[in-house]
Amino acid sequence: MKNVNSLLRISLVLNASFSLVCGSIFLIFSPELSVWMHIQDVTVLYLLGPGLILFGLYVGYCATRQKPGTYHVWFIIIQDWIWVFGSAFLLITTPFGISLAGNWVIAIVATIVMSFAIAQYKGLQRVTRYVEENKIM
Repeated sequence: MKNVNSLLRISLVLNASFSLVCGSIFLIFSPELSVWMHIQDVTVLYLLGPGLILFGLYVGYCATRQKPGTYHVWFIIIQDWIWVFGSAFLLITTPFGISLAGNWVIAIVATIVMSFAIAQYKGLQRVTRYVEENKIM
């Protein structure tokens, strides 16, 4: 079971780590990032920072559990896809006049988050298939 669970666990740990690092960067460097990205209201970054930190802690908690709950993993996957689609919306509609460099950061982060969502989904599929095939409760 450990080998089956490794993709899910690794992707959750990486997702948690990435979220914690990004959230910390948003909190610590909000004024500098808002200037660099041409974001008029620094409050957005100050709100995103703690939100990402809380999300990262939640994902980390799920990753360290013996058996991450299916509903918890689905919640994380859905949140990741919301982030990806929200980022795509920002890139397509450009409602805030974010700089080219800021748009690149948004696109790169969204791509990383999408990779986590896909890996977590595949990992969850593996675990579910293993449980069903071996009739584990």
